[in-house]
Amino acid sequence: MTNSRSVSRRRPGIHTPASPPYLRRMQAFAELLDRLVLTPSRNGKLRLIVSYFRAAPDPDRGYALGALTGDLDLKSIKPAAI
Repeated sequence: MTNSRSVSRRRPGIHTPASPPYLRRMQAFAELLDRLVLTPSRNGKLRLIVSYFRAAPDPDRGYALGALTGDLDLKSIKPAAI
């Protein structure tokens, strides 16, 4: 019988150092979206966005900006490519 304390359980949304870089970047963006939804003040939201854009690598910043503004066009991506 396994001791429940010895079993490592990963919480959803928590990345481990062994996570692939693309997964960590997606989780960072998902965390930004969660925090934006839960932050009531405009200035707080702006601080979150500025912090994300400073930390995110170049292509991810562009995708994030497109997603946040509603201008991200994913129609050109075929389901088979995903």
